[in-house]
Amino acid sequence: MDNLNEGHVNIMDELDSISETFFRYKNKQMEKKYDDIPLKMNVNKYQILKSIYMNKECIVADLVKKLELTSGATTLILNKLEEENLIARSRSTADRRLVFLELTDEGRRVYDILSKKRAEFLLKILNPLSAGEKDEFIRLFKKIADGLDQ
Repeated sequence: MDNLNEGHVNIMDELDSISETFFRYKNKQMEKKYDDIPLKMNVNKYQILKSIYMNKECIVADLVKKLELTSGATTLILNKLEEENLIARSRSTADRRLVFLELTDEGRRVYDILSKKRAEFLLKILNPLSAGEKDEFIRLFKKIADGLDQ
């Protein structure tokens, strides 16, 4: 911290405060029980539902890589999703090591509701910004994300 001046410290404090407020609100919204979804949802469960929804032939191994979860953590979440009747697993007849995942009808219904709620959430948090500010916000966020990938 010796090479940080007071301006850097103030910026870091401001970013901490903003990100804490944002993520606290986001997590509260994601983990809230909705009247039309009698389940407790979290970010990992949503990401798995989304990945299965987007990939017609989704296999467990690809999911582990994509979400950067351990196979054990992924299995626990998949077990819960299966118990909640949101997903179904099936083994490949060609290669028994491959386990395919698909959304059940209930899983598609829940994903559709969550996607709509997520879009409403994003629109709500971006609402104070003008169209130009939204474009700039996205551009800057992408720039930061690209820097993290390096």
